Amino acid sequence: MPPAPRGVVSKSAQNVIFQAYRSSWISPTSSNSRHIHGGPSLIKTPKDPTSKHSVTSIAVPPVASEEVERCFNKLDLSFTNTKEAFKSKTNYELLRALIVLKLCSFEFLVKNNDKVLQFLRKALGKSLFDRLLKATFFGHFVAGETKQEAAKRVQRIRRFGVKSILYHSVESDISHQETEENPFEGITKPGTHVFPGEKGCDKNMDIFCESIDAVVEALGSEGIAAIKLTALGRPQLLLKLSESIMQTRNFFKVLTGAPKETLFMNKISEEDFLRRFKELGIKVDNKQVREWFKTIDNDRDGFLDFHEWGDSVDKNEELAPMFKVINAHADKSRLPIETLSKSEELEFAKVMQRLLHVADYAVEKNVKMIIDAEQTYFQPAISRMAVELMRKYNKNGGQILNTYQAYLKSTFNTIETDMSLARKENFTFGAKLVRGAYMDQERKRANALGYEDPINPNFEATTQMYYKCLRRIIEERGARGPGQVSVMVASHNEEGIKFAVQLMKDNNVPPSERTVCFGQLFGMCDQISFSLGQSGYSIYKCVPYGPVEDVLPYLSRRALENGGMLTKVQKERALLWSEIKRRISSGQLIYKVPQVA
Repeated sequence: MPPAPRGVVSKSAQNVIFQAYRSSWISPTSSNSRHIHGGPSLIKTPKDPTSKHSVTSIAVPPVASEEVERCFNKLDLSFTNTKEAFKSKTNYELLRALIVLKLCSFEFLVKNNDKVLQFLRKALGKSLFDRLLKATFFGHFVAGETKQEAAKRVQRIRRFGVKSILYHSVESDISHQETEENPFEGITKPGTHVFPGEKGCDKNMDIFCESIDAVVEALGSEGIAAIKLTALGRPQLLLKLSESIMQTRNFFKVLTGAPKETLFMNKISEEDFLRRFKELGIKVDNKQVREWFKTIDNDRDGFLDFHEWGDSVDKNEELAPMFKVINAHADKSRLPIETLSKSEELEFAKVMQRLLHVADYAVEKNVKMIIDAEQTYFQPAISRMAVELMRKYNKNGGQILNTYQAYLKSTFNTIETDMSLARKENFTFGAKLVRGAYMDQERKRANALGYEDPINPNFEATTQMYYKCLRRIIEERGARGPGQVSVMVASHNEEGIKFAVQLMKDNNVPPSERTVCFGQLFGMCDQISFSLGQSGYSIYKCVPYGPVEDVLPYLSRRALENGGMLTKVQKERALLWSEIKRRISSGQLIYKVPQVA
């Protein structure tokens, strides 16, 4: 592993946020690239009953390739073949899965899982508590405490067509005490880790690089590594940057008068920029306003678009006077734009150095990297950092994937915004599309701070959002061509998987093209994962590992997630029990996992 940078921040990095890291990797673009949408799409997309959005279809559907037809016809879409689904599991593992999923059906245990875990930890002591978890939840949902233990599980499931995303389960959040002191600083569940300090972040960086090594050792270049950015920096810093990004976007909305749904498609001329400053009562010399405009207008075409305006957050030193006068005229409808202080810019430079070190190491090892989504209050900063990585590393394919959470009302607009930048700067758009795993925290925070709940109102609304986003990404592949988008369909919903498989078939997207792959969590939905893998589809299990104490927040979310999907869990339990009975009736009281699928 290459030596990691420790505490060295270049002079240029001290004065910018992202700009110093980007100057060497963004290619110049022509003014023509500003046109977000060209002619009508010629892609055919299956309709789903929850969608209100029409999709343009070609007159004659494409003829599915031999590979597409072969994989589609081989796949059992009932997902009930227990012999194939569970052939990688021992009888003990089947029984443990039954027990764990049964516990997830008890509402009291699920809703109070954090308190139950805390009580057991105190009552049993660390040693017995760790043993209990390893025999139940930890053993089922986590591959082990070390990368060596995880590698054994990874290699076993690979024999049955399932690849892995190795994920060292470490993350930070804002403490509950800080929430009480400052209402803008989040709500967390007890047991979530707080900021480990700069040395701890350096250690986490090294651990992420070690997880990349583990991926290579177990799977070569076909594996994927996943990281959480709250492990690389102080959460309060990410929160402040997120606030700044959202406030900057809001002011662009004020300048253009555009609705948030189409904000990324809008731009403003120099004269209109000057006029809007006057209309807003921002009294400043016209010459100064024009200078600010030219500073932001990166491609010198006489217009500021959404992405250029978003990059203004990088030019804190040059544009500090502009932000100062804007903030002086802020009101209830337009919050001031909060920028990072000099010390915070230095701190953020270290975060970016850690992130780039890990990304460089992943590229060197030819391993893809997923930036995991986290709480909404961190997400604008995390998404921005992920997109910056895409700008640098995705010029020749989907090396970096950002995570998009369909349970958020804003997700479709976020995807449209990021895809428009990918078109403009000609890099591959990489996405991991999930439903979301922080619903409980998000709603508590929205209620505590009195703002609109960012979560879709119900399961069906989230399903509609998921389908809408996936259709749009596949549509983008049709417009830009294979290799220009890369999406992981990370879902445990059978209907969602069927929808995605049908989408691939109808749009002639072969599994080997690597435009679409699938992802499920380790310990969940094996009947889907192994059926997909053994039918030729690209499927990954997200395989976490780490010490028991570090994995508790992850296990808490898994309990909540399974408790909220009772129908799915009931079917999975029925399939597990069916396979146990099948093995007993066929004399397989001692079942050995085959060496070859």
